[in-house]
Amino acid sequence: MAIIAHYKERETTIRSLGYLSLIGLLLVLAFRNTIAAGDFTPLWRRPFLLPILVGGCLFTTASMLMFAVVLKRVLLDGCRALWIEVGNIVFLHKWNISIAIDAVEDISIGTFGRFEKPAILFRLKSGTTRAIPTGSFREDPTAIVERLKGNIMDAANASKPPGERGQDPMIPSCS
Repeated sequence: MAIIAHYKERETTIRSLGYLSLIGLLLVLAFRNTIAAGDFTPLWRRPFLLPILVGGCLFTTASMLMFAVVLKRVLLDGCRALWIEVGNIVFLHKWNISIAIDAVEDISIGTFGRFEKPAILFRLKSGTTRAIPTGSFREDPTAIVERLKGNIMDAANASKPPGERGQDPMIPSCS
């Protein structure tokens, strides 16, 4: 396993705990009148609330799990944010964002999303682009991209026979 980037420990911890607190506060505010009054209006009297309730529960659960994973990475895993593991580039967790090294065509620095957040962009051989935000990373995005390219080249060379080593996997061969 090659660690490529780390989180900013203090900033990421404070931000994650803040989001978890906000989610908890919203849950308390959402149910405070219902719990205090003991009035649990049957859901069948207000069926239009069911999709909102289900969506809210799913969003809350997913958000809390994501921030729990971030806190685990910061507090228990040495702030590990981006790493290469068994032929995959992993960000946050294998199940969240994982990109097969063989599928990567190019790596660059850019922006993504509505608010143009700085990110590392992966152009895949399938034509799609995946982005990893770099705002919480301790290292400079340029250094991260160079480290990624170096580790991908090392991984590609390790799987080649000795006579074919040395070709950068990001640059197509001329032959």
